[in-house]
Amino acid sequence: MEAVKRGGATGQRMTPGAVPLMLHCASNLHHPHLGRDIDGLRWRWFEHLGVPLPEVEIRCDPTLAENTLSVQVYQERVLEVVLPPDSLLLTRPCSSLVTNNQVLGAKMGSFDWLDAKQAMQARTLGIPYVEGHQRIITCLTRVFERYTAEFIGVQETRYLMDAMEGRYGELVKELQRQIPVGKVAEILQRLVEENISIRDLRTIFGALVVWAPKEKDIVMLTEYVRIALRRHLCRRFSHNKTWISVLRLGDGVEHLIRDSIRQTSSGTYSALEERQSLLILNKIKNAFAENQDAVLLTTLDVRRFVRKIIERDLFVLPVLSWQELGDEMNLKVAGTIELIGDELDETA
Repeated sequence: MEAVKRGGATGQRMTPGAVPLMLHCASNLHHPHLGRDIDGLRWRWFEHLGVPLPEVEIRCDPTLAENTLSVQVYQERVLEVVLPPDSLLLTRPCSSLVTNNQVLGAKMGSFDWLDAKQAMQARTLGIPYVEGHQRIITCLTRVFERYTAEFIGVQETRYLMDAMEGRYGELVKELQRQIPVGKVAEILQRLVEENISIRDLRTIFGALVVWAPKEKDIVMLTEYVRIALRRHLCRRFSHNKTWISVLRLGDGVEHLIRDSIRQTSSGTYSALEERQSLLILNKIKNAFAENQDAVLLTTLDVRRFVRKIIERDLFVLPVLSWQELGDEMNLKVAGTIELIGDELDETA
């Protein structure tokens, strides 16, 4: 059925469904190459995570104040930010320079702005930053980091499976026999939510074919896929080093979380009290503040529950299990997160 035409004179059409990605920007932020730069980001993101992102609809919005931009995902605003004039946007946290921290809201983290007069000092210290219109691309990157999983559904998963069928026809047929496309989509979403690339679909589909007959729980299936992707995980989180810096979750914390896990007909969940979760979160926050390049390491059975505790406040901290690392990399333990003494009494 054709889209409904609105106002014959205008020729506009009313099309059902929300626009997946929209960038609204103030008039002074729009520039001729913005669309090209955004398309470049979309291609880089496909290489990074393996997700084909929809086109970004750009709208120059005269109602927005100068230097303001707004990003919408399915026509719901997820980011609105004022780009301070004559300021540089740091792309990595820095404690050696005086910066202005701009909190962006739930899940989005914050931006650190540096006065343009300190550009030379930042370059000398090797602190990366962006300036001018590239700050818009960095804002979009932050949205992609947080919301890419929103763009993987049944339709997109079907597209990826069809694209793989030409080279791996038997694998895709067996996958379809073992597991519905909707569940495949959910597993891909769970991977991307934690910054795990789905470029290697052959390994992902192969792991699902092996484990789907034995394991019906989608969450556990995702964990097995992560283990199959361990070489990718090690490479991504080692930051091109021969070792990975880890913050180890102590036995006391793991036992507390493990004892809180409840099994129901609809799945598993953690029954930790709010004060217990907050105590664990604060411990992890303090340790991560001193070890920004570290990953959080725990056991397979509690990993996803730990991630749920920290994802709102520490979205950028990867949570891995011992099984995902295996013997692939050397580990350097930067610290252990444990509850001791009176803290254990508080959780009782």
